[in-house]
Amino acid sequence: MYKGLIAVLSFAALTASAPSPLLLSREFKLTLQESLFTGATPTTAVNNLWTAIKGKGTPLGLTSSGTLTKDLERTIKFYDTAGSCLLKKAGFQFRTRAITYSTSTICTSQRESTLKYRHPDRYNSSNIDLTSSKADGCYDGEKFQQDITPPYTNVFSSSTSIQLSDSKNINTVADITDIYPDAILAYGWPSTTPLVQVSGLTIHEKRYKGSNTVGLPGSGDKQAKFTLSLWYTSSSSTTPFLAEVSFVVEDSDETWGKTSTRLTDEFWVGLQGLSSWIDPNPDTKSNIIYTYQSGFCT
Repeated sequence: MYKGLIAVLSFAALTASAPSPLLLSREFKLTLQESLFTGATPTTAVNNLWTAIKGKGTPLGLTSSGTLTKDLERTIKFYDTAGSCLLKKAGFQFRTRAITYSTSTICTSQRESTLKYRHPDRYNSSNIDLTSSKADGCYDGEKFQQDITPPYTNVFSSSTSIQLSDSKNINTVADITDIYPDAILAYGWPSTTPLVQVSGLTIHEKRYKGSNTVGLPGSGDKQAKFTLSLWYTSSSSTTPFLAEVSFVVEDSDETWGKTSTRLTDEFWVGLQGLSSWIDPNPDTKSNIIYTYQSGFCT
């Protein structure tokens, strides 16, 4: 009787302490040599990259489908306080994105804002309150995922993306708290604190996506879904200053099967062997933006 009671209590304790929110998404990111994608239409380089990616899956018995096809172009602006970089130093990232070309209509407004918080500790990241008073279900909404960079450095990120009206300007901290009321209040930053575009950059992105997947047999037969992002300093530029390819693996209930997890790891290690593609001195997208203008953060 007591053993049964102990078992029930133990199970209840485990259930009560289950992580929340669930980790439903893992994104693996590789910084590439941007010079390989020079040209107004870098189709050949994009196709060759996809061939190289598929080649790393073949020895593992992974199947692949689709192509990397340009699905949108958009402008991206990051905002922070000049010099002090209060948001970055506290673990936040705030950006707006406005679609200028898309193969499909996403929302009535083609502009969105995203507030993201990153931390190496899962619970620290997941406990941040990024609830938006403007949420409308149009864009990604709230998301919690693990971000992995070579060799196996990972952080946990919470983010909320919402539709943003074309008339909404970002000038002060108050413009963030107007959208995300509770996220940064605890830091006590005056609402009138000015915000500027990080490094003065308006980024022009070409994104390649589509039905490009690599099958990962195992629990639920998961897929690695790929995205290639090319960032330019102007819409007329044909030479990107940043190139990143990433793949996302999702799980609807955070069970993560043994086989698919092992294959994901082996595939990830294999991709890091694409030495002719990978930037020998890689950095994250956000760090590249923040250091693009010397002395933006003091």
